[in-house]
Amino acid sequence: MTGRVRMDAVLTLLSLSGMFVVLLCTSRYGVGTSLDSSAYISAARSLLSGQGYLNPEGEPYTHWPPLFPTLLAVAGLPGIDALVAARLLNALAFGAIIFVSGLLFLRSTTSKAFALVGILAVAASAPVLDVSVMAWSEPVFVLLTVLFILSVARFWRTRSLASLVLVSLIAALACLQRYVGVTVILAGCLLIGLGTFGATLAQRLRYVACFCLISAGPIAAWFVRNRVQTGRTAGAHQLDLTAAQGIDQALTAVVNIVAEWFVPGTKSLQTKEVYHPYATELAKWFGPGSESLAIRMVGVSVVLLLALLAIVYSRRRCAASNHAVVTPTGPAVVFTLTYLGFLVAYSTGVSWDPFTYRHLVPIYIPLVLLVVTGMEGAFGLLGNLLARPTVGRSFGLGLCVLWLLHPLDQAWGLVRHCVREGAGGYSCATWKESPLVDWLRANRSPAHVYSNAPAALYLLTGIPARSTPHWRLETLESAGSLPPSPGDYIVWCHNHRRDYLYDLRELLSRYRMDEVAAFPDGRIYRFVGEGGPAVAAVYHFWAAKDDRHLYTIQKLERDRLLNKSGGIWTYAGLAFYALPPDSAKPPNVLPVYRFSSARSGIHFYTMNEAEKDQLLREPSSTWTYEGIAFYAWPKADEKDLVPVHRFWSERLGQHFYTANDGEKARLVAEFSQTWTYEGIAWYACGPEPQ
Repeated sequence: MTGRVRMDAVLTLLSLSGMFVVLLCTSRYGVGTSLDSSAYISAARSLLSGQGYLNPEGEPYTHWPPLFPTLLAVAGLPGIDALVAARLLNALAFGAIIFVSGLLFLRSTTSKAFALVGILAVAASAPVLDVSVMAWSEPVFVLLTVLFILSVARFWRTRSLASLVLVSLIAALACLQRYVGVTVILAGCLLIGLGTFGATLAQRLRYVACFCLISAGPIAAWFVRNRVQTGRTAGAHQLDLTAAQGIDQALTAVVNIVAEWFVPGTKSLQTKEVYHPYATELAKWFGPGSESLAIRMVGVSVVLLLALLAIVYSRRRCAASNHAVVTPTGPAVVFTLTYLGFLVAYSTGVSWDPFTYRHLVPIYIPLVLLVVTGMEGAFGLLGNLLARPTVGRSFGLGLCVLWLLHPLDQAWGLVRHCVREGAGGYSCATWKESPLVDWLRANRSPAHVYSNAPAALYLLTGIPARSTPHWRLETLESAGSLPPSPGDYIVWCHNHRRDYLYDLRELLSRYRMDEVAAFPDGRIYRFVGEGGPAVAAVYHFWAAKDDRHLYTIQKLERDRLLNKSGGIWTYAGLAFYALPPDSAKPPNVLPVYRFSSARSGIHFYTMNEAEKDQLLREPSSTWTYEGIAFYAWPKADEKDLVPVHRFWSERLGQHFYTANDGEKARLVAEFSQTWTYEGIAWYACGPEPQ
C-alpha cells in the first residue's frame, strides 16, 4: 500500500469517525436547536410544502440566506423531518470537513507526520464539533471556506477558466449559506487580483470581474427577492452604535477565544478558569488579577508568531517556483484576516455580539494550518542552523503531539456532556422534560400565541408563536404585536431570558393578562387588554476597581455600559422596577433625581427635594445634576411595592441602594463598620413573578 493510499485510508477512517461522534452527541435529545434553528427548520418545512421560504410566524424568511434550509428540504424529500435532516447533514459536513482539511494539510506541509497532527487537531476540534451538533449553518459554511482556500491555491497553480469558475461557485455558495460569506468574496477579490503573479493588469481585472459576477450574482438575486417581498435586504440586521461593542472589546474577545483553542490550561469564560502556575508571574506585567489576560495574550502571541513563520516557510518552499505562493497557506492567511477584519468592523455597528466561539469557528482550521506549518518551518530552520534537521523536526513534531492533548481533552469533555445532557440549546432535559411544554402540547389552542421563547415553542410543540415585544424595535415591529383582543395567549418561560425583550414584570404592567396556568418553569396568560402605568426595570452596575455603584432605568444606557465601558462596569443585576421619566405616571409618584461627581465618579440618587436643592447650591465642580432618573413611590400605598433601602459608607464616600431585604439585613449585621443604614429611600415594584 502506497503512502498516498494509506493517507486516504486514514482520512476516510477519521471522517467516518467524526460523523459517528456527531451522531453520538445528538443521540439523546436529537440535534441541538436554538432561535436560528427554528428559522432554518421552518423555512425547510415550508419549502417542502410548496409555500416558499417562510419563518415560523408564516412571514418571508429573509434574516438568513437560503442555502441551509434548501439543503434540509432536499434531504427531506424522502420524508425525513427537517430536524432529523439537520442532524444527518451536519454529521456529514463534519466528516467532510475532516477529509478536506486533510487535503489542506497534506498540500501545505512537507511532512506527513505534521500533516497528520493538523488532521487530528481538526478531527478532535471541540469548536467545530460544538457547532456540528447544533442545527446551525456553520458546519457547511466551514466546509465551504476550506474548499475555497484549496480552490484558490489550485487557481494560482493552473490559472484555468475551470479553476476560476470553481473558486467563484464555492464563494457564491458560502454567501448563500451565511451572510458573512461576503468575506469569502472579499478575500477572493484580493487573492485573485493580487496573487496571480506574472499576469498583466488586464488579465487580473478580467479574473476579478468574472469572479465577482459569478460569486455575487446569486446572493444579489436573494437580496432583490427580500427587498421585493419585505422592503428589507437582509432581514432585521441593523446598525446600532449604542448597543454595539467597541473595537477594544472585540479584540479582547478574539484573544480570549483563540487562547481557549490553542493554549493548554485555559478553559471557557463560562466555566471555572484554570491557569498555568506561571500565569501569576506574567500577570505582573498587566496588573493584579489579570492572570487570564496575561496567559491568553501570551498564547495568542505565540500563535501569531507561528503564523508568521508559516508564511516565511511557505515562501522558502516555493522560492524556485514562478509563483510567490503556491501552497494554501497564503489563501488561509488572507481569508483569516479578511474575516476577522469584517467582524471587527461589524461589531462596532450592530446590536448583537459577533465575537462568540460560534462566529469565529470558520477561522479555526486556517489557524491550525498556520500553527502546524509554522511549527514545521520553525523547527526545520532550527534543525538547519544546528546542522541536525532531523532532530529539529522531530522535536517540533513531539511538541505538536503533546499539544494535541489539549484539543482532545476539550473534545472528550464536550462529547461526555452531550451524551449525558443533550446536544444543547432546546435539546436538553430542561426543555424536553418541561411541564410548561407538556401542558402546551396537550392544550393546543387556535388562538394567537406570544412568548419570550417562540423558537422553543415552535421546535418543541409545533406552535408558531410570535415574540413578545422587543423594546428596541417596538416602534418598528412590535407595536401592536400584542393585539388588544381577548383570547390571545402569552407563554412566559422563566428559564429563557432575552435582554432585548420586555421582561414579565414590564409586560404585566403594560397589559392586563389573566393567569391560565403556572409551572415551575413558566406561566401562561390570556391577554385581556391594555394596562398601565408601564414600569421598567432599574439595572444595577458595579465598578470593581473603586467599588462604585450605578443605577439606570434607561435600556440604551444599560447596553452602553455593557458594551462600551471598556469593562469598567459590571452588570450586577436587576435592582427593582420604577416608572421611566418619559412615561405616563399616576399622581402618587415622585421623581428620583440623579447626580454624578466628576471628581470621584460616583452617582447619587434622592427623592428628597431639600437634599436635591442643597446639592444644586454646591459648586458645580462637586456635583452635576443629571436630571430625573425615574419615578418611584414615597409610600407603600399600592400592592407589589417594596422598600428600597439606602446605605452610606463614610470610607467609600458613596451611597448604596437595595430592594433586597436579605441583602439589607446582611449589610446591617455583617458590614455595619462599612455601611450605615439610613432608612427607606423610596418604594418601587418588586421582582418579576416566578
